[in-house]
Amino acid sequence: MCRLFFILPSPAKETIKQKRACKKMLPLPYKNFDMKKYIIFIILLFHLCYGCYRLSDGQAKSLSALPHTAAGVSSDTSLHHLEYPAYSDKETIIEHLGYTTCFNHQTLIPDWVAYELTAEETYGPYKRDTAFMPDPCIRGKQASSLDYRGSGYDRGHMAPAADMKWNKQAMSECFYLSNICPQNHDLNSQAWERVEWMGRRIAQKYGRVYIVCGPLFYSNQHNTIGFHRIAVPDAFFKALLIPYNRSYSAIAFIMPNQTPDKHMKEYACTVDSAEAASGLDLFFQLEDEEECEIESDIIWKHWGI
Repeated sequence: MCRLFFILPSPAKETIKQKRACKKMLPLPYKNFDMKKYIIFIILLFHLCYGCYRLSDGQAKSLSALPHTAAGVSSDTSLHHLEYPAYSDKETIIEHLGYTTCFNHQTLIPDWVAYELTAEETYGPYKRDTAFMPDPCIRGKQASSLDYRGSGYDRGHMAPAADMKWNKQAMSECFYLSNICPQNHDLNSQAWERVEWMGRRIAQKYGRVYIVCGPLFYSNQHNTIGFHRIAVPDAFFKALLIPYNRSYSAIAFIMPNQTPDKHMKEYACTVDSAEAASGLDLFFQLEDEEECEIESDIIWKHWGI
């Protein structure tokens, strides 16, 4: 499944449902009405919508899934897509079955990728796919796998394949290049991967985890790779939020895009720090007072590192 939002309202806590309902409207002919042309138009529109709103039979992940209410887990059912950061009406937001990406048409990589991982989704029979491909829901220039060939950088997943083994379609879609950034190989296979492992462990312990991550650029001058000049990030951030005792707990990581020289815990920081580095408002749906408290502190015992 992918849902492409071309125009979205500025998110606000009271308009979360509204922002998901906005879609680009195509004008209908109203002068010199021609029934034949109108029917052809409707058929073409149907195929366009079908292409970007496909769901695999019986495998769709519910968009309105409510949080667990087991002991120690928040029972707040009023917040949906809590993993989303705030975003503007100028950004391209694409929702796939297992994750949502905010694609940047200048850098040709995502500004951020967000998803919810439940305990059930940490298990599954579907093996890692190997077919990286352009995102069919993006119009215009995109990266290609050839851009990465011989570049010295991995095709680094933001939403990892190991978090998508619960569904064949989710696994395939996480190999879209809208979910990929040029990433140092040692970072991709060491510290960054350990944070991914931690996310799965935390999801199993607390029932679910809300994850948002993406690239960081510290200046307007950055390296590029490939024919399409894919921007190479200076660093990456990842923020994780868990329900805990009818509230939440959060942690973030900032990792330079280079061979790690520290233990994973030494890259940990508050969500406030990740917001300062990324310029994003993370987990903005939380109540302001609760958000300030959660994002300014790390309760280490919740994370097991």
